[in-house]
Amino acid sequence: MRLDWYCASRTWLITAYDHTVSRRTKKSMTSLDDLLTGRLSLRPRRDADDMGSHAPDNKAPALVGVVLPLFPVAYFFFSSLTFFLATFRDPVVTRVLRGLFNTYLIGATACFTLGALAFAVAGRLPVAAALAAAACTASLARPWFLHRIDSQIAARDSGNQTAIPQLRRLHVTGIAYNAAFLLALLTSIPHIVTAH
Repeated sequence: MRLDWYCASRTWLITAYDHTVSRRTKKSMTSLDDLLTGRLSLRPRRDADDMGSHAPDNKAPALVGVVLPLFPVAYFFFSSLTFFLATFRDPVVTRVLRGLFNTYLIGATACFTLGALAFAVAGRLPVAAALAAAACTASLARPWFLHRIDSQIAARDSGNQTAIPQLRRLHVTGIAYNAAFLLALLTSIPHIVTAH
């Protein structure tokens, strides 16, 4: 009885093994025939998920649009603080101050404009409009600040001592103007970058 059971089990296992090997061999031969006849490609198949993962990402232009305006704003923030260590009685100091305002506002206008274009490319039109408005503000602020700085420098050189505190007020006003942009940019970065 045990011998019959053993023989039957062994026969079943051999038959199952032969059937499995036969199916694998047939499938391998079919794949080989397809490969030789050009019906099968060695290139890996890409499913819809893989193709979707390589779709263009709109976050890159948005990130560029955030980083670009930060450069002139951060530059002015750190540079302007050093003028608290100097006196505006020195003509060299006021010349450097005027150059700082001029460079900052030109750079801010350019970088805000490029940031607006980057967000427009990313399809983020409200953010692009906000940056375009900031670029217009910087463009209008440049002649406003430079005209007043030049007027106070001329008044100081003519002997008007009230021009020195006026120059300091313009300096602090520029810092406050820039700080508003810096705060707006830093607080909006998480919302801008994570938004879809």
